[in-house]
Amino acid sequence: TLHLFEHHLRHWLDKYDKYAISQCTCRRQQEMRGEGSGEINGEFCIGVGDMAEYQVDRGRAHYVSYDEVLEILKRGERHGFVHQITNIDGEGKIVGICNCAPGVCNALRTSQLYNTPNLSRSAYRAHIEKEKCVACGKCVEVCPVGAAKLGQKLCTSLGAIKYPTTLLPDETEWGEDHWNPDYRETSKINCYDTGTAPCKTACPAHLAVQGYVKMASEGRFMDALKLIKQDNPFPAVCGAICNRRCEDACTRGKV
Repeated sequence: TLHLFEHHLRHWLDKYDKYAISQCTCRRQQEMRGEGSGEINGEFCIGVGDMAEYQVDRGRAHYVSYDEVLEILKRGERHGFVHQITNIDGEGKIVGICNCAPGVCNALRTSQLYNTPNLSRSAYRAHIEKEKCVACGKCVEVCPVGAAKLGQKLCTSLGAIKYPTTLLPDETEWGEDHWNPDYRETSKINCYDTGTAPCKTACPAHLAVQGYVKMASEGRFMDALKLIKQDNPFPAVCGAICNRRCEDACTRGKV
């Protein structure tokens, strides 16, 4: 049985008969500048067709087999890297497949810095399994393109919650005044204050309070403890000085 990512990427690989692998230039650049977030380095950039031949001719890559390409993709999948294809050669063509880490990828970082989501547009849509979701926010924290948010769709006693819309370059003249050099700190909103888990926002350690409480109420005490320890390996230490901001922010009974 093929993984979903493998099935979709095979569609593109099957169009070509030459494949080459090279060191990731984004990771190399960050390494040379002493920046980045420490993601695994190595050969993750895959060139196909003419691009593969170009890279090999200039000593920047070496040829690999079809099966080796699939193994590289699987390795990237295990590390949580983002598979990205290019479309600069026209419809139905690509020049390569990147396996990117959000902390170093020039494309993903630029799409956030300049607020240009088209640069990291995907054919996929985020879906939540409601029966399993405990609003822990893990999916929000790890998503490289901010596809998910912890918001609130229910009306409150004061009416429906309205969230601010984001200006996009497609419909606005986009000068430097719209750039966001501090995007790492300011652009990623994990949970709105009025969201499904305002307790997570209020908590200085951003613990998954709602998920912890739900699991504990179901008698799943060890699961609840494991959830807390994902963000805080020493819950007893923080518990000794906790000022219970989550309780002040709790919206239960106000919806």
